[in-house]
Amino acid sequence: CNTAIVIPSLPYQQSGTTFGALPDFDKVSCNAYAYANGVWYTYTPSESRILTATADSNQRLRVYSGEGCNDEQLTCVGRISTTQTFVGYANVQYRFLVSKGSFDLGSAFQIDVKDYNVPANDKCNTAIVIPSLPYQQSGTTFGALPDFDKVSCNAYAYANGVWYTYTPSESRILTATADSNQRLRVYSGEGCNDEQLTCVGRISTTQTFVGYANVQYRFLVSKGSFDLGSAFQIDVKDYNVPANDKCNTAIVI
Repeated sequence: CNTAIVIPSLPYQQSGTTFGALPDFDKVSCNAYAYANGVWYTYTPSESRILTATADSNQRLRVYSGEGCNDEQLTCVGRISTTQTFVGYANVQYRFLVSKGSFDLGSAFQIDVKDYNVPANDKCNTAIVIPSLPYQQSGTTFGALPDFDKVSCNAYAYANGVWYTYTPSESRILTATADSNQRLRVYSGEGCNDEQLTCVGRISTTQTFVGYANVQYRFLVSKGSFDLGSAFQIDVKDYNVPANDKCNTAIVI
């Protein structure tokens, strides 16, 4: 671990071999058998991004974070697999161990590590402003980072998505819809902190609610939990209010 090859930048693609590698642990680590023997790589991102690391199908890949190489200092990121997709946080050192599931003489392999650009509207406070209704726009959640570290608006923590915002000038019923492969959460509130956001309705592909005049609404498009991302379309529309909507504007018979 402490002689790991440093990955200088991404994307990174390199051939390697585990021939002759010695066992790295004497107990189960990161859901793999003890005595699995492999070789190490390390990467420290300068900014937070989603990372995907892949090894050949005849290998297993384990990803660790932590301050050092002792068993007690290493924290497992995800489960053992040929591919790992995870959030790589800025200035955190990640260590990649390529090995078989258990002790093995070794073999040649290729390791690939890449990252994804973060969308401009990844954060609540950088939401795309919807200028008027009806509004229809294509977007993507590829590379979006998790928005919360706890359950929010009846959705799993770590769900990652992108944001839109709209402030109606008069009170009207609004309907917001995202593709069926996405989930839509609607919030109101004075700011973007967890304590300032109030959930409007339940998580769904479609939300219909009363949009009150001069209240800022925020729309989060994401999957139900952490996901690499996908393309989507968002639609937001409002409805005209009938002339006799109020008691004092009743139609006289």
